[in-house]
Amino acid sequence: MLGERGLTISLLFLFLFLISGANSIRRYFIDNECPGDSLWLGSVPAIGLLDFELPTGTLTIINADDHWRGRFYLRTHCAAHDRSGGFANFTCLTGDCRSNVMSCEGRDPVPPATAVVFEYQTNTGNIDPNNYSYYVDLVHGFNVPAVVAPLSGGQGQCQLAGCPADINKSCPTELQAYGATIGCNSTCDATQDPAACCEGQFAGRDACRPSAQANLFKGACPLAHTWKYDDDRAVYSCAGADFNITLCPSS
Repeated sequence: MLGERGLTISLLFLFLFLISGANSIRRYFIDNECPGDSLWLGSVPAIGLLDFELPTGTLTIINADDHWRGRFYLRTHCAAHDRSGGFANFTCLTGDCRSNVMSCEGRDPVPPATAVVFEYQTNTGNIDPNNYSYYVDLVHGFNVPAVVAPLSGGQGQCQLAGCPADINKSCPTELQAYGATIGCNSTCDATQDPAACCEGQFAGRDACRPSAQANLFKGACPLAHTWKYDDDRAVYSCAGADFNITLCPSS
């Protein structure tokens, strides 16, 4: 198993390195420790050949231009429904991007879906290379436990963030995806309630408060971003680092 895993890492790393060009590179190490079926990755915006399978027990290395900013998200319980044996009509029960093929091509997922977000904070409209922030986003629900940690060499508030707990196990019945424990919706997505979505008269930090579901998520995962204005102990900044993303770290 270790030999096969090492070969997969080396070939993927070499291939992505060759297509990345001469720009500076940031590396994302994705370690899938979730038992059972494979997970599938998506990204917004698309980041090259990234929408691929993450078999359980494997480590995947993704190289990106160091100015890339966006989000990775997870898709679960995926399968192709093609009578010819191909990959047409490819769908996932959680995190599906409605592309009907394996690649999401930069499409957003259908909630619920755990997302890992990376973005530059801007200074007078320009990218600040010394302020690269990251967090695990549960604003649009939860489907997979995930934590993100900068690797050595970064500068700033470089610490672990995310959600190692399996919120599916404590998800209220009315928020369960497909009436089961494969995903947990946010109250906003499940009800479109303006108060839960921080919209209309509830728009703005002063007018909006976290829902009971957001507080439930926060109690289980205090280092995750659980509602629209949740910046306390959820969003961190680390410049010049590569990042390790672990899926199901406590499994």
